[in-house]
Amino acid sequence: MRNGIKFLILIGILLTVYAGTGGAQTNVYYNHGTSCQPGFGVFAQTGYGEPGIGNFSNSAEARVFCPMNRTEFRTNDWPLTTVIFGILRYTDTSSTVPFWGYMWVSENSGATYWSIKKYTCSGSQGGCFDSTTEFVGFNALTWNYPFGQDQFFNEPTIGYSCNIPRTAGGFASWIYSYETFTQPSSF
Repeated sequence: MRNGIKFLILIGILLTVYAGTGGAQTNVYYNHGTSCQPGFGVFAQTGYGEPGIGNFSNSAEARVFCPMNRTEFRTNDWPLTTVIFGILRYTDTSSTVPFWGYMWVSENSGATYWSIKKYTCSGSQGGCFDSTTEFVGFNALTWNYPFGQDQFFNEPTIGYSCNIPRTAGGFASWIYSYETFTQPSSF
């Protein structure tokens, strides 16, 4: 029942995003958690499995980077792209160390932009802006227009950066998947 309600809330968010775009072409890009890469110094404590990428250390957090494929965002008709929505699905097993993430964009010029950082939390679908309310379980961090509604990027590379907490009770925390919704400019 609870997952059904969460699913309906997510569908409502997606329909709201679609309505906000005026029905223009929207591209959806999906990546499995196995596409994420461990950050410097954490390779040995991370691992890949059917769920995605997980942190198997019981003593340290793992920073990971989850890029989308740049060529998926290239369009010959419209070189400028806006990011309208992002979602990162995870399992958080730690009640003491926060699981957080943010989105990033790098343009072909080298300019890089970052969204606001979000934390897992109880009582909020999509994450919270601070880590004061710990959450344990499966959920998703979401960003609606993470870089602003009128921010367009030139041939962007888009991705997510996350901090996966240490293992709690013998169970790893995981990143399952991430999706990005984009829209080409019409000017």
